[in-house]
Parts: sequence; C-alpha cells; structure tokens
Amino acid sequence: MQDLPEYYKQSLFSSICEVSRGLYSPYIDSNEANGVISSCINPNNKNIITCRSDLKEAFLKEIDGLELNSNLFSTFPILPSYIPIVDKRKLKVNETYIGITLSDILKKGVVLKAGSFHEQDILLDEEILFQERFKNKKVILFNSGSDTLIEWVWHNRKECDFFSKIKRMGFWAVSGFNFSVIGGECAFAHALNQKRSLYSAFLAERNGLISIPHVYALTKYHVDRWSKWFALNQNINLFVINCQLQKSNFDINQVAAVTNHFLIKFPHLNVILQGYPLNKIDKFKYSLDRIHFADKGVIKYAQLHTQLTHDLQKNKIIAAYSKESIQKLVYDNLTAKQYFLEYNKQMYRKEIAA
Repeated sequence: MQDLPEYYKQSLFSSICEVSRGLYSPYIDSNEANGVISSCINPNNKNIITCRSDLKEAFLKEIDGLELNSNLFSTFPILPSYIPIVDKRKLKVNETYIGITLSDILKKGVVLKAGSFHEQDILLDEEILFQERFKNKKVILFNSGSDTLIEWVWHNRKECDFFSKIKRMGFWAVSGFNFSVIGGECAFAHALNQKRSLYSAFLAERNGLISIPHVYALTKYHVDRWSKWFALNQNINLFVINCQLQKSNFDINQVAAVTNHFLIKFPHLNVILQGYPLNKIDKFKYSLDRIHFADKGVIKYAQLHTQLTHDLQKNKIIAAYSKESIQKLVYDNLTAKQYFLEYNKQMYRKEIAA
C-alpha cells in the first residue's frame, strides 16, 4: 500500500520490543517491531501499556485477547456530507444529524489544573439530550478526547455504568473509543489499543447502542489487520477516523492514504473523518461522495465572532470577523461548509463523467 511505511529498517529499540521475537504472532507481525523508536520499558505504565508491562495480561483478558475478532452488526443510512459537532454551549444547529464528544457529556471526569489533567469521580450529564437544541436530532456520541479522559472513563466504565447510561440518555449512535496509536511506540501497544477500540464498540452494541467502529492505522500491517476484519464483517458500512491531532502534511497524507485504501478495497464502506481539515479534501476526489466530515468548527468560529463563507473563485472557505449574533454565525458557518463540500463533490463528479 503506497504512502504507508513497512518499517523494515530496525531501530535501536526494535530488539527490546518483544514483538520482534514473534511472541504475538499471528496477531502482530514480528517485523512491526522494526518501527519501534522509543523504549518499551515503561515501569510506571505512563500513557501506554507496552509488551514489557506487568499489567499486559490483565489488559488482554478484559478485551478477549489481541485478535480483532469482535463482530459488529450496526448499519447506517446515507449520512450528510458534513456533521456539525456541538459542545456544552447551548447553541442550536439546524441539522438532523449532529455530534457531541465525550468531554461535553460529562459533568465530572477529568479537569485540567496547572497544566496537568487530574481524574475525578465520573459524573455523566444524563439530561443533556433533553435540551431543546437536541429535539428531533439524531445525535452521534464521538468517544474521543484526551488520552487521560479516554483511559479514565474506560477504566471506570463499570463503576459509572457508562454504556447503560449512554443508552438511556438517547444517543442515536456512538463511536468506539479513540485509544491512541502513536507512531514509533511499542508495536504491542498499537495492537492492544486497536483491539480496545473495537472492543469498546462491541460493548456499546451489546448494550443496545448503534455502534461505529473507530479505525486508526499507521502502517501496512495495521491496514492489513483492519482489512481482514472488514472482510469478515461485510455488513459494516461505516467507520470513523479521529483526525484532530493530525496537523502535519505527513500525518494528513497518512490519513488520506488509509482512508482511500479502505474505500477502494471495500466499495460498500463510508467513513466519518472527525476533525479532518476541509482545505485538504483534494486528497480524496473520487471517493469524496462516501466521506462525511465532522468537526466543532461551526460552533467554535461563531463563538469567536468569525463568519465562514465559501469563496467560489478560489474554492476556499474564508474566515472573517463579523458583528452578527453568535446564533446567526452558527447558521452561516454551517451553510458555508455544506456549500463547499457539495460544490467540490459536484466538481469531482463532472471529472469522473468526463
């Protein structure tokens, strides 16, 4: 697969990673250790659980091992090109499908103090979807956020009765948890977090929720694992990729390569790209009709008294200060993003037809 590394060149840390010894074959290829560029020795289990952690067996047990063998059955109708994500600010968005992230449905969970995240007892805002702005809406819960938040909620999911509560809250659909998969880290940690994400979607479905698998892949090995899963779960027609931290050209190209690969290989699939920059949609072109973009931009720009408009001549979204009301700017910003995406879709359709 073009544009994704195979990591054939070993680093100084490759041999330290137990994956190199083939201990996790066939679920992790031993060559994946070649991409490890940081030490797997992590005695405090900071941020990740590596192959050297004394907790790894407990983590594997709770998700039924490393194999991507959790089947899902949720299917989805055709979604709009753009899905606005709202937050705790009570601004109304005139769309049927809207999103909200994990941090915005919590009253308590993780708080940022003095530059560090601190865990609290988890308390969900169980009445949030009763607000007028959510009336007659199909709300998607994107289980994304800081690593500290994701890990804390996951760790306490039974104590706070997480999946049962979000089912009762009335979400239309939920995504799998966005566990981090960071390039250069332990190959075991990558596979573990990919399975944890899939297993979280499985638990959501088991609790009666419509579930969207969260897929993240950095290498050809990752893509191969997920491709095998999609091949065994042909009923699945939608997945989500969280792109909020992908800012560099390298990262954006990586997301685009993975997305295009899955959409070409599986013509029935659609994807939600959460936080992908719209000024980079030219990387998709012919698969654009099957991609749905979701972000908080509509709300955030409105809060900053910034109006978005689609400049047809430049085919760009332009941001400018405005004295309009915040609620009016929400409407204008939503319209601009929708027009931009539809314009580009029509443009690429004409290219295909020609």
